[in-house]
Amino acid sequence: MTHMFTVNTDNQTFEFNTEQLENLGFNQTGSNTFTLIENNKVYTLELIELNGKLVTVSINGRKETFEIKDSLDLLVDQLGLAVTNNERVDSVLAPMPGLVLKMMVAKGDAVEEGQPLLILEAMKMENVIKSPTAGVIKSIDVEVGAAVEKKKVLLVFE
Repeated sequence: MTHMFTVNTDNQTFEFNTEQLENLGFNQTGSNTFTLIENNKVYTLELIELNGKLVTVSINGRKETFEIKDSLDLLVDQLGLAVTNNERVDSVLAPMPGLVLKMMVAKGDAVEEGQPLLILEAMKMENVIKSPTAGVIKSIDVEVGAAVEKKKVLLVFE
């Protein structure tokens, strides 16, 4: 399966998929060092720090920090579901039309940010819907087997 990624620097955004990444020709030369040959030019890369989705790398001695986003991050951004720290989230909406395959929480459960809540099948793909915030489940507005439309309330937090 091919996944899309974006890499953001201070002034540029690069998009690529897993197939392109596999064809780049990275060679690991040490525990945190790699070489990359592109267009007959050799790049020496050293992984300096990995902090969540922020990666700091030395490229031919020049330090760069990148933010890496995968397909799910891009979908969240595209649908406007990204949450800023000062926003209170009181419910989870379906990011796309689909079929509820599995519930992973129940009413009254305390959940952490990023914890899987349910699995929604859309376009023959299983999508894990994760909690955008820490909280307690007040109500679940769908059941397993239910077809939902985009932006349908799936569950509500206290």
